[in-house]
Amino acid sequence: MNQISSQFGINQTLHRIYLKLKCKASILTPFQSVSKTIESEILLTETVIVGEVPETYYFYDNLGFEDILDTN
Repeated sequence: MNQISSQFGINQTLHRIYLKLKCKASILTPFQSVSKTIESEILLTETVIVGEVPETYYFYDNLGFEDILDTN
């Protein structure tokens, strides 16, 4: 199984659980045999986890560590 969490708004997280399937199939005929591996990923569940709304919010995506903290 594969779990993925991603940001989904200021106070929410989108959480998904996938099931990864892998199967080897063989087709037999009188003249030849063909083997093939089949892979699939199935979404089992998806939910949005809602948290509390923060009193303040800072977005530091483009700032470096030196820009955030006063290191002098």
